[in-house]
Amino acid sequence: MAPGEQGELVCTVLENYAMPLIRYNLGDIAAGSPYPCACGRGLPLMRVVDGRTVDFVLRADGTSESPMQFLGKFDCVSEFALEYQVAQTACDEFRVTLVPRRRLCAGDRELIAGAILEQYPRAQVTVVEAADIPREPSGKRRTFRSEIAEQAGRESPMT
Repeated sequence: MAPGEQGELVCTVLENYAMPLIRYNLGDIAAGSPYPCACGRGLPLMRVVDGRTVDFVLRADGTSESPMQFLGKFDCVSEFALEYQVAQTACDEFRVTLVPRRRLCAGDRELIAGAILEQYPRAQVTVVEAADIPREPSGKRRTFRSEIAEQAGRESPMT
């Protein structure tokens, strides 16, 4: 990819003699940095990883973007929730599932919805309390998932 252009992160690890990983797709989106390393080495640098390939907000016009802008505002959620997951259920609809530490008050719900509404003012945000959040087969829990992308079989924001 050209510097600054986003693409899927693929790596090769030859140090594992039992089973080297050749062109292993990590499922992450990243971009090459246009700037050289401060240490003086000539190797290319990578900009911050922008998210997972399936973890992008889909908009009505067919474009997609990383949810990291509003997820970054969810740091305060740890005050009243053990864990959370945001799901995009339609182009302008989001469901936030929380495993609460305590009973949620109206202010908690407004804080959560406000983080999303700041970026998507026309969105409908539903906050749901749950005993747990299902894990992926890998055992990990995705912080954001686009159910509409999953239903459409969309594998990457690049497609």
